Amino acid sequence: MSDAPQERLVGPTVTDPRIADAVARAIAADTGAEPVIDSRGGYLRVQLPLRARMTQASLEEELGVDMPLARFEQHMPSFAGRIKVSDDEIVWYLEEQP
Repeated sequence: MSDAPQERLVGPTVTDPRIADAVARAIAADTGAEPVIDSRGGYLRVQLPLRARMTQASLEEELGVDMPLARFEQHMPSFAGRIKVSDDEIVWYLEEQP
């Protein structure tokens, strides 16, 4: 068993691969870090350590279509960490730092 601390990841679980790719690019643009996409067959996890942020503007730019965040949430059946949603951004985060 390893004594190394495990990295705590946060971010959305997305059902549509095209949207997951756009979400990953939008999170990278808004957070300044490249998220990991973990494919689990019927869904994809888009994750970063500790904190991820995505604005509606970045998501729409990456998708090339209007996508209100309320509509994006229909493609996000789950997420890791805590979530804060406003009219123009979603932030996934850990309440406690490891």
